[in-house]
Amino acid sequence: MADSTPETPMTRFARQPSRIAKLQQTMALQNWSLILSAFSTFASIIYFYHALTAMRNSSEASIFNTVHSEYSSPKMLDSFAELENFLDATGPESYTEQYNKEISANSEFGRELEHARRHIQAWYSKVAYFHQFDLLHDRYLQAFPGPARTRHFLRLVEPLAHARAKRHGTAPPSVFKHFRGFYDITEAALDAERDEL
Repeated sequence: MADSTPETPMTRFARQPSRIAKLQQTMALQNWSLILSAFSTFASIIYFYHALTAMRNSSEASIFNTVHSEYSSPKMLDSFAELENFLDATGPESYTEQYNKEISANSEFGRELEHARRHIQAWYSKVAYFHQFDLLHDRYLQAFPGPARTRHFLRLVEPLAHARAKRHGTAPPSVFKHFRGFYDITEAALDAERDEL
């Protein structure tokens, strides 16, 4: 009994077993190629993510190192010493009042106090901006400057900055609010520390 299927180029092609095997083999290779391409793309994405993470951590560590070095600089230490000595000499009760007198008199000592206040406040403002712009993560800020140094900053600089803002009719800088919020420093906690000093 003869095959009743009409003869076409496709049926002739299908009857040749070696060609069908080759076609199946080619399709299998293409499937493997697609699988390998997908795997390669996935591996590239993972590598790119890790490279970006490493770059960000390196950048963040560099910024942290810079702000840490600036905090330890002689100018920063002198600025803190200037305000600490002034606070010791005046006492907490008349600290702001005496500062206002020196500034109003435009004395050399008043300018030194103002430079010290600005220098310390500028450093803390820079760190706050780095934190707000996500250039420094919370873990770095928890470690440095830390709550104790920040309370010291608030005790020395905040009253003077508020006095200056009041003199000029401007709002106090937001840096104080930023650090108070981050370290959860209340006015009551600062007052208790002032009483202990």
